[in-house]
Amino acid sequence: MFQICSNIKATSFFTIYQWLQLLLQALKKNEKMKIKSLTKSAPLMTIILMLTICSCSNDSSFFDFSVSGDFYSSPIYDHTIVVDDTPWNVLLDRLERKGTDMIPNVNISFSGYNIVCEITEDNLLSIKSTIKDNISLLPYYDEDNRICGVITNFDNIINRAENSNISYNFNRRNNYIENEVKSGMTLLKLQWNNNDTIVYSYCVVSDKSGIIYDDFIINTVLFESSIIDKTNKRQKTRGEDPNYTGTKTWSRTVTADWLWGSERGKAVISHDCHFSNGSIIGQDSDAFAYMTIGNAEAERTEVAYNKISYGLGLSTPLIDITLTFNYGHYTVTFSSNVGSKVEDTGTHTHF
Repeated sequence: MFQICSNIKATSFFTIYQWLQLLLQALKKNEKMKIKSLTKSAPLMTIILMLTICSCSNDSSFFDFSVSGDFYSSPIYDHTIVVDDTPWNVLLDRLERKGTDMIPNVNISFSGYNIVCEITEDNLLSIKSTIKDNISLLPYYDEDNRICGVITNFDNIINRAENSNISYNFNRRNNYIENEVKSGMTLLKLQWNNNDTIVYSYCVVSDKSGIIYDDFIINTVLFESSIIDKTNKRQKTRGEDPNYTGTKTWSRTVTADWLWGSERGKAVISHDCHFSNGSIIGQDSDAFAYMTIGNAEAERTEVAYNKISYGLGLSTPLIDITLTFNYGHYTVTFSSNVGSKVEDTGTHTHF
């Protein structure tokens, strides 16, 4: 239904656009017969417009266009989700090879692991209790949300929280362990070297699903961001030619990576603006986000003919994300500070 609606709107608006262009040309040249003929079509054009609006009113990108050849159609945005099915032992080997390069400017490295036991129905409850009672290391962040260190025992975590006026709530951690750790998985004991101090953590893995939980691995994400702003032109750039026809594209991307380097999640805001003979004739926008073992949110709202407002957030599983849109702007709030998170809000306008 969505695809049919997109085709209807593209065809209908291009027909109306052509009709308006012919009428304007006739008015400029004072071609009375042509003007009379075209104005007879005005009721039909109005009916086409109203029917298109009614039939496609549920299409959120109703007034969106992009230039493609000689026709206008909605662009196809990339919503690719990366699924890393690499076996857990291979991922841990990669992590060990990274050494202290695992996190920039933080002197921590992964030293290896031992298999503790297979998780069965008989030992499941005791293993869950053991993992819950052993909070050994978590990432610590500065005011700019950059990892600046590692907290290596429960007392330090509580003291650091009190000193920073941050409320660490481990209920979500314990609930996550309760729900995700199951019989048939394997319990590992990981060894870390944090500033020449050996620290251990419990890690649950699955041959089918990979790494299920580890306090440090699951709650640590490395974020990268980029902005792409370009012009897809048919003629000269708009600054050089007032009759510019083409498309200007812009995107804001935040990527979340696992400690071993592969992509874990992404949030992308896209905004395209389309010009014909120097005038803006429409815009397209899109918001997409996903996170493997975690949470992701991305939204955008078209607040003007060539302007969007947007908000995005990525977080590890112990942190909930809430996006709120008020008075033309987004705000992002997080439920906790246990783990990694990133946010971005703003507006974008094409000129």
